[in-house]
Amino acid sequence: MNRNAEYEQLMLELEALAVPNSVERAMRRERRNRCLVRSLTSIAAAFALFVIMVNCSTTVAYACSRVPGLRELAAAVTFSRSLSDAVDNEYVQPVNLSETNGDITVKVEHLIVDQRNVTVFYRFLSEKYPRLEADPRVLAADGGASLPCTYGPNEWDVPNGELRSTTIGFVNEDVPPALRLQLKLRDMEAEEKAPRPVNADVWADSPQTEFSYVAEFEFLLEFDPYFTAQGKHFAGGQRFTLDSQTLYVESVDVYPSYLNLTIRGDETNTAWLESLKFYLVTDHGERFNKVTNGIVSVKNSEDPGTISFRADSTFFYDAYAVTICMTGAEWLDKGAETIHVDLKHAKADFMPEGAEFVSAKREGSRWVVTVLQESSAAQVFMQDYYDVAGNRYEYHSWTSGASSDHGVTAPEGYSYCSFPLNDYPYDEVWLTPRYTSRWTADAPVEATVPLQ
Repeated sequence: MNRNAEYEQLMLELEALAVPNSVERAMRRERRNRCLVRSLTSIAAAFALFVIMVNCSTTVAYACSRVPGLRELAAAVTFSRSLSDAVDNEYVQPVNLSETNGDITVKVEHLIVDQRNVTVFYRFLSEKYPRLEADPRVLAADGGASLPCTYGPNEWDVPNGELRSTTIGFVNEDVPPALRLQLKLRDMEAEEKAPRPVNADVWADSPQTEFSYVAEFEFLLEFDPYFTAQGKHFAGGQRFTLDSQTLYVESVDVYPSYLNLTIRGDETNTAWLESLKFYLVTDHGERFNKVTNGIVSVKNSEDPGTISFRADSTFFYDAYAVTICMTGAEWLDKGAETIHVDLKHAKADFMPEGAEFVSAKREGSRWVVTVLQESSAAQVFMQDYYDVAGNRYEYHSWTSGASSDHGVTAPEGYSYCSFPLNDYPYDEVWLTPRYTSRWTADAPVEATVPLQ
């Protein structure tokens, strides 16, 4: 039962003069309310408590305000089970911010915020521009420096007038009390109709593409401290073995918007854990999957043996324990953090499992490297690469398709991936593999963590 239904039931019970028991039952169901629940013995006391609840809890105030839009919000978060659960439980901070610039109005209407994530829900209104998209930027509340966070739209091609969202994630810091969200809007129809330059370079390798913006907006987002305090940390310590490698559950952090699972490898391991296939099962049998959008995992930059993975959250469920069921993994062998490639002879010392080095072709001042890999997999190489002196470079564009530049069709389930090494004059390079080997479990390997 959600909070709206609980409130309606409470009011019916009060009208029937069943005050003490009905209030206690309703408040027991309100598991996460901030107000102190005490035994009430009169209708006046019950209504006094309800007034306090509305004043001190944004979620209860929202549930009782009958503000339209909750159903639309539910439809806008179907990409995330955690956010859907948050909306179902009316864990939403309503806002009413609106700004007009020329022929465009932007309205910010809802926030789902916790200790580490902020999802902002907004809409564009314009008769002049039928298709608008935004490039977001997050700044400190005072408008100063950028904040240490990740962010980006959760969907594209949302029609004007419909609700869309951007998620802002903080990895190593808590969500601040407030921040500024800048939205630079692009006219997508005009961009698509613009003629492509005759001599346009398919491998234009600029980390920052310049767009022509039709309007800019900025909103100060202030967060209810009740929401920014929501998150629970549970120590791990459970030891388990995957593919002959010893690992430990470092911790489980449960936020309303996601669950964070941190795993640490034993120092004696021969490989670093790079990715993990898993799902979670609570002590009540509810299943939660690994997230597929936004941040999926975070590697500890100071300790390559520690990595965090994100899953759907158990926050709105009465879970006293969660079992991690692991079914597969990708490893990076220690000592194989880079792969030497002889570009001139198109030969790599070795390749990640499931991938094949195809070609290296000189094009002016750059090399174009092509590999064959599984179509459903992420790129087998990271974007950074090195020369013989250890100098670091980075590429920012790539292509993927079923045919190579020689017209050869890839085997079923595979694709050709090509990327440029721009302004790279050398005949050899050290590429950075995302993994070196894969492992699949015959049966799920389990580790149970108490959530209490």
